[in-house]
Amino acid sequence: MPNESLDSIEGRHQPLRLSMALSAITFGQLASSFGIQWYTVTQLGAGAETDGLYAALTLPQIVMVILVDPLGFVLTPLLSIKNERERRIVGAQIVWLIAGCSLLITLLAVIVAPLTVPLLAPGFSESTVQLTVDLARIQATAIVGAACTMALSSLYHAGQNFLWPAASMLICSLVGWVILIVGIRSGGVTLAAWVQVITFVGPLFFLASPVAWWPWGEHGCLRGFLSEVWRQSKPLMVSASYCRTGFMVDRLLTSLLAPGSIVILELASRVHFAIVRILNQGVTTPIVPVLASLSNHGNWPVFRARYWDRLIWIVLVSFGMVLGLATVAILGPYFYHAGGEHSMMGTLRWEDLNKLTVALVIGSGVLMFGSINHLAMSAFYAQGDTRTPMRIQVLAHSLGIILKACGFFLGGLYGIMAAMSVAYGIEAAVLSVALNRRLSLRLRVDQQAPLELSTAGAPPRSP
Repeated sequence: MPNESLDSIEGRHQPLRLSMALSAITFGQLASSFGIQWYTVTQLGAGAETDGLYAALTLPQIVMVILVDPLGFVLTPLLSIKNERERRIVGAQIVWLIAGCSLLITLLAVIVAPLTVPLLAPGFSESTVQLTVDLARIQATAIVGAACTMALSSLYHAGQNFLWPAASMLICSLVGWVILIVGIRSGGVTLAAWVQVITFVGPLFFLASPVAWWPWGEHGCLRGFLSEVWRQSKPLMVSASYCRTGFMVDRLLTSLLAPGSIVILELASRVHFAIVRILNQGVTTPIVPVLASLSNHGNWPVFRARYWDRLIWIVLVSFGMVLGLATVAILGPYFYHAGGEHSMMGTLRWEDLNKLTVALVIGSGVLMFGSINHLAMSAFYAQGDTRTPMRIQVLAHSLGIILKACGFFLGGLYGIMAAMSVAYGIEAAVLSVALNRRLSLRLRVDQQAPLELSTAGAPPRSP
């Protein structure tokens, strides 16, 4: 098959401009989201109350990483290869089904919160456990918004519309920040929990217009699609239930440390994952439909070229981000002391800020390798292969758990952060090697096929 031109695949899509716009919007959204967390901690302090706030998000996060995120990985490539009419019909049905299922899961999470919180945070006092249960019930309502927003975003992305989903998240994050600033003194940690819900649920109302109807009588399009979604999602859900719940281990271990340790771990992780998400949104998300189309057409030379372009871009930007983060950590003490009582630290103590900066630097392997992992997995998913990255994630996560346990006993909070860096680096190396071997094999097969056909059609040689 002759190579399909890149212009015909990407159409009017301009990768660099779109990536820059997406990165800018995502940066604003995540800066606002981190601002919410930072303002909450500086106003309420790093202690039992804020530990309870973040521990209360554990149960909703479990649902999101096991059920919601794997569906997002699968839906975008599958919807991308459908024509516009089928995509609209199937997308509407999928969103409505996900809305109903997520509502039932939310109700279940509210009911089981008193049973799960003591297990997930065994080091909490009785009063902190009760507070955490109340906050967990509030934040469980974010599950519906997160699930529906994921499905709607996949529908938009499959139609090459990447900016509006990101912009809607930015708007809701800014609204939540304003509400927090105005009311945190009176609403306290309870208001902070409701602000988390607003940031998850709000985008749903901005994105829902394409599915504000139910396409009755069109179930034939859905049956086969659901079967393929389940086939590809099942390995991801299995791996996610084991691999992407590492934050449970982190919070369980840090709940046994001094009060405020969960907050420090959470803030450091959010900085890393926020930067990783900016890169994922700006660099990887726009290329997923393109890779899915190239895979569908068997155009492996262009597939590998597109992947390598993005990989080089990610490596350079990630390395620059790590250097920038180290610079901020070094200069942090100067700004803290220079700001005095009027600094942005509020009630946050110098000891807590020092712990945060050290944790940021030690855990910067997450920042360096997180986007590389995401790009490699997306390249596998674009080929319809969800099992290979699942196996690699399971191995890397198993090693990560052992490293975190050793790190906890050897270095407490810092040991956990160091273990995360090492585990992400190992996963990136193995994923990259496996993907490059896969692409090299596909290219060799494509190169040999014309030769075999030519040999088969040639007249037999005389002895």
